[in-house]
Amino acid sequence: MEKEHKHCQSCRLPFKNSLEHRAMNSDGTLNYTYCKYCMDEGEFRNPEWTIKDMKKHIKHQMVSSGVPKILANFMFYGLKGLERWKKK
Repeated sequence: MEKEHKHCQSCRLPFKNSLEHRAMNSDGTLNYTYCKYCMDEGEFRNPEWTIKDMKKHIKHQMVSSGVPKILANFMFYGLKGLERWKKK
């Protein structure tokens, strides 16, 4: 079994001990690393995205849902350290 993370390792969405937001692997098992918004059936939904693209997307989603821009910027904290964005 893969390591169970507390946040999506692509967008930092908190999982909050819920399976609701977790992605599915290609074999139908739950993915404990990425959320369903970033991954589908074991493949990234936007494989061409850079970390800059992800930051822009996160900010847009949060502001669209009523979060003030200043607070949306805090979501970027730690993004570089996530599995998807770590420099190999």
